[in-house]
Parts: sequence; structure tokens; C-alpha cells
Amino acid sequence: MGGANFKKFIFFTVVVAATFGISLAMQYAAAVWTAPSGNPPACVSGDPGCDAPLNISNTAQQKQGMLLLNYGNSANGLIVQYGNVGIGTTSPTSLLQVSGALPKFYLSDTAGALDNKHWFMENNAGVL
Repeated sequence: MGGANFKKFIFFTVVVAATFGISLAMQYAAAVWTAPSGNPPACVSGDPGCDAPLNISNTAQQKQGMLLLNYGNSANGLIVQYGNVGIGTTSPTSLLQVSGALPKFYLSDTAGALDNKHWFMENNAGVL
């Protein structure tokens, strides 16, 4: 065999070996892959991420992390038509209940004069 033919033979051998190796790897990957048990979401109701999305479900749901409301610039951000709203509590007993170690309200009037812009209401050892 001449030098040029030997190089072609080596190149052809490497291409065939690489093709064979890739073929075996793909067959192995196909053999160990398991299809999902059903269409997504194929999980039990009540498991995290398995209930209907927040916008259509009447089931109590939890979300870790931040929840952005009115991100699309609609006229209203959050409307609670029935029930109580709790911040820092899971069982509010009034229309709005803010609970914490030092709960406080902070109201800002963005159009108010410099000295009349902010109102605070906080509990300091039982004294408002």
C-alpha cells in the first residue's frame, strides 16, 4: 500500500469506528430512556406544581419566591372580593391583618408636600 492509500485507509477506519461508536451510544440512550407515565402534568393533585395554575384554580396553593401582580399594567393589581387578606399570617381574622414581630404601616403620598408625604403606624411594645 502506498502512503496516500494508507492515509485513506486510516481515515476510513476512523470514520467507520466513530460511526459505530455513535450508533452504539444512541442505542444505549434509547434503551435506558423511559417515557413519561402520562401527558403533563402526570402527577397527583396536591403535589407541588400539579394543581391548576394560580389564575384558574379554586384550590389553595402555595408558591415559593416572589409573586408579581399587575405586571402587565392593567388597571387593577389585586382584588380580593371575598374573605380576609393576611400578610405574615395564614389565618387573618379581619379584612386586612398584618402580623409580625414589629408590624407597621407605611403610607406615602407621592403628590404630597415634602413634610406631609409619609404616614407611619407601628406597634412599639403595645403603644401605637
